[in-house]
Amino acid sequence: MATIKIAYATSTALTFTSAAALANGSAAGCLAVDNGTNLYDDVLISLKFTLATGTPAAGAAIYVYGVFSEDGSLWPGSTEYAGTDAAVTMRSPTQFQPIGTIKTTAAGALAWAGVFPLAMFNGGVMPRKWSIVVKNSSGFAFTAQACTYTGITYTSV
Repeated sequence: MATIKIAYATSTALTFTSAAALANGSAAGCLAVDNGTNLYDDVLISLKFTLATGTPAAGAAIYVYGVFSEDGSLWPGSTEYAGTDAAVTMRSPTQFQPIGTIKTTAAGALAWAGVFPLAMFNGGVMPRKWSIVVKNSSGFAFTAQACTYTGITYTSV
């Protein structure tokens, strides 16, 4: 009887310069990632944002969304996001898939991080092209970011 094990790929930086100094109330998307070659079964998204010094209000947070495309030419909310590392004007309601929240409730110039699986937010299947959009509702601008993903492949041994 075979055992299914997880094989983790090397963590890879997302191209997400548009989030490095993201203002409060603004949103940005990373450059789309092509899963057509690696064919990962899932990916873990690791996001870390440093906020400017201050005390966030109660309920302050960074909202994380998944954006999925079959071929990279048609994206949900295509007037909001086009697969590029750029600012995003989010509509309400958005067509993006909420995948997580990073609560930012303590004072100081602190880094806030979250790790999120992705496939489960697309019906359990990784799309050929995917991206992340974040909305900064922390009350402060970001002063830095470090965003990566790690591909996951399930193997039978």
